[in-house]
Amino acid sequence: MKKVVLITGAFSGIGKATAKRFLKEGHIVYAIDFRAKSDKDLEKLGGKTLYTDVRNDKQVKSAVKKLIKEQGRIDVLVNNAGYAQYGSLEDVTMDQARAQLETNTFAYARLIKEVLPHMRKQKSGHIINVTSTAGRAAAGIITWYNASKFALEGLLDALRQEVSDLGINVVMIEPGFIKTDLYRVAWQHLGKVKVTRPYRKLTNALKTDFVKRAKRSPTGEVIANAIYKASRSNNPKTRYVLPMDGKMFMFLKWIMPDKWLDKIFRMMFKV
Repeated sequence: MKKVVLITGAFSGIGKATAKRFLKEGHIVYAIDFRAKSDKDLEKLGGKTLYTDVRNDKQVKSAVKKLIKEQGRIDVLVNNAGYAQYGSLEDVTMDQARAQLETNTFAYARLIKEVLPHMRKQKSGHIINVTSTAGRAAAGIITWYNASKFALEGLLDALRQEVSDLGINVVMIEPGFIKTDLYRVAWQHLGKVKVTRPYRKLTNALKTDFVKRAKRSPTGEVIANAIYKASRSNNPKTRYVLPMDGKMFMFLKWIMPDKWLDKIFRMMFKV
C-alpha cells in the first residue's frame, strides 16, 4: 500500500535523500522546507513540495491541512529540519539559544501536535525523528545543540509512552557524523558568535576535527535507508544509531564514567 509521508527539511541533505527513497518505492511524499519555494528535483520524481517554515504555527497547520485534504490520511511523519548552533554557553547569546531550541525541539513538537489527531483517528502511524548522538553524549562548544537534542529525546521518550496504545510508533534516528550541509551552516552560525579568549582554543580545535570527520563520513542516504526501514516495520526499534562512529560514541557513553568521557573528547580535539 502506498503510504502518505510528510518530510521536513526535505530540500537538502538527509531530508532530500529520504524523500527520494520514499518516492523511489512508490509512496506519496509531501516535502516541506523554508529554504526555497519548491524543489524541482523532487517534483520531477513525483513529490509534492511546499514552502513551510516549521517555526511558524500557521504555515505548519496549512501544510498538514493541505496534505489531509488531498490524501485523507498521513502514515509517516519524518521530522528532520534543524541546524547546529555552535559556541560555548558563555559566548552564545540567549536569542541564539532560543532560536536553536525553537527549530530543533519546538518545531518537532509543533509538527507532531498537528499530525497526532489524524494518526489517532486512523489508529496507525509512524512518527520518525532525526535526533543525534549529540542528544545522548555531550561535547563542549556544541552546548546549545546538545541541549536542543537532549530535550528532544526526552520529549520523544515521553511521547512514546503516551501513544503506545494508539497504534502509533515513535522512532528516533540518531546520526553520528554524516556528510551534509549541517556543518557548513554551523560554521556560518558560529561566525556570528563572539568567541572569548578562554574558549578560542577548544572552539578552533573542534572545528578542525569536525571538518575532517565530516569529509570522510557517509552521505545522507545511510540515514534515509534507516528511516525507510523503520517506516516499514510494525514494531520498529525506538532508536537507530548509525553510522559506526555514532555506535562507538554510544558505547563509550554506556561503559565510561562521565569524567573519563570528558577527557576522551578533549583528546579527540587535541586540547
